[in-house]
Amino acid sequence: MARQHPKIIVAMLDMAYNIGPTAFCRSSVARYANAGEWTAACKRISQIYTTAQGVKLKGLVTRRNQESAMCFDGLKGGALMLGFLAGLVTKLPLLGR
Repeated sequence: MARQHPKIIVAMLDMAYNIGPTAFCRSSVARYANAGEWTAACKRISQIYTTAQGVKLKGLVTRRNQESAMCFDGLKGGALMLGFLAGLVTKLPLLGR
């Protein structure tokens, strides 16, 4: 896989942490990413794994939308500004522990 913007990596890492590595590796997001289809991968993030026990959960929808937005920002070459990681800590549960 080619080097990607850190925001793309963090978005996918957060999703993988949340749904588990096996589910992530079997997901269409991972297939798109492995094929180099980054726009499709970023879009797909917001479309899957938004339910728990068959119920769509607002929190999961919000989380997937945030991950997708971060991924797209990375595709645009979003600026790596001072405090980038500090901002992530407050936005992504994975890093806020």
